[in-house]
Amino acid sequence: MIKERIWTKDFIVVCLSNFFVSLNFYILATAFPLYVKDILHGNQQQMGLAITIYVLGVVLIRPFSGRWVDRFGKKKMAVIGMVIFLVASICYFGTKGIVLFLAIRFIHGMSYAIASTAANTVASSLIPDSRQGEGMGYFSNKGFFIEKRGDKMIRDRGNKKWVSLMLPEHVKMLREYDASYNKIPKPSLDEQKYEQFNEIVSEAMEMNNILEFS
Repeated sequence: MIKERIWTKDFIVVCLSNFFVSLNFYILATAFPLYVKDILHGNQQQMGLAITIYVLGVVLIRPFSGRWVDRFGKKKMAVIGMVIFLVASICYFGTKGIVLFLAIRFIHGMSYAIASTAANTVASSLIPDSRQGEGMGYFSNKGFFIEKRGDKMIRDRGNKKWVSLMLPEHVKMLREYDASYNKIPKPSLDEQKYEQFNEIVSEAMEMNNILEFS
């Protein structure tokens, strides 16, 4: 018995689209907290909001995205979600104020909810009924891979092999952060300790003693 095909052209396109949408999230999640701190001069709370406001947009719009997919059509909503997602990604360039930045993040999160919900529905419709479990398993593995690699990217803070996926300014910012984080501060001696140190050295020279530094 010949199995019905899963890997059709449309299914591959949907998988790749959803792959890059998820990849976009993890790349920006790695860089944006530092972007808020160093470029927008935000505080610790605003650095956290760079991630939280995105997730909030996803959570708030998710219950409605399924209804819109049923009402307006899965392909149409997938295109709308992807387009808004792309426009939101581009709108980050040149953003100066923290309020505008967070507003774009919120819209970006909402568009992700729409795009991902529609993409899952489209993928399911493209898989033959006899191979639904297998097909959705392939589609879900994309998300598992991104999640694991995304966690790795966040732990690495962009200073390793993930830099080829980031903008140059993000790479520079992350490397500066890594250098400052791992920098060992130069010890300082006050005058009293400095005098004690000189006395110990002078005494050792007179008595021909061996000095050990730790």
